Amino acid sequence: MGKDGEPPTASTGQHSRTVGFFKLVAISFASVAGGPYGFEDSVRAGGPMLTIVGLLIIPFVWAVPCAFMTAELATMLPENGGHVVWVDKAFGRWISFLNSYATLFCCLFEGGVYPVLFLDYVSNLFQNEMTQSTRLGIAIIVIAGTTYVNVLGVGAVGNASVVITVLGISPFLGMILLGFPQPDPLFEVMRSYDYKGVDFGLF
Repeated sequence: MGKDGEPPTASTGQHSRTVGFFKLVAISFASVAGGPYGFEDSVRAGGPMLTIVGLLIIPFVWAVPCAFMTAELATMLPENGGHVVWVDKAFGRWISFLNSYATLFCCLFEGGVYPVLFLDYVSNLFQNEMTQSTRLGIAIIVIAGTTYVNVLGVGAVGNASVVITVLGISPFLGMILLGFPQPDPLFEVMRSYDYKGVDFGLF
């Protein structure tokens, strides 16, 4: 706090954190995964056991090295800008320009996938009886809502990410708790697993 209980300002040389630890974790989780949605194809192609094994291995062979790299580069170049600054320092402005716009287009196209995925889940609740106009209306509401939250700032994004993370994980935690007293089917699947029927291309 500043003098006489005033909030921290730039003149006092102190800064208040807009995003705390849990909000940062929720934002990271929502940005990277957003929940165990979209794994249906993996389960269908490789079965539940291979999917679980893959989920246990991938964080160590992919996420952990990326985390170490990010920590090292962010410590060496403590500037706002992330990989845009890193590429600029390493390869120059032209490659950094290409990297920035490649990232922009990647985010634009990837962002368009999530409303469609959301609508697929919603339509399953209504047994695929939603009309195209209804799907379009829901998609517009979802996109407008997420845009509005982002315009409000990082604090609002953190709060929304916490809510979305809790709502997204809760059904799966509930299913895990309900199935935990009955582990026999899972062990039976592990014992009689047939690798010949795995579609590794789809998996």
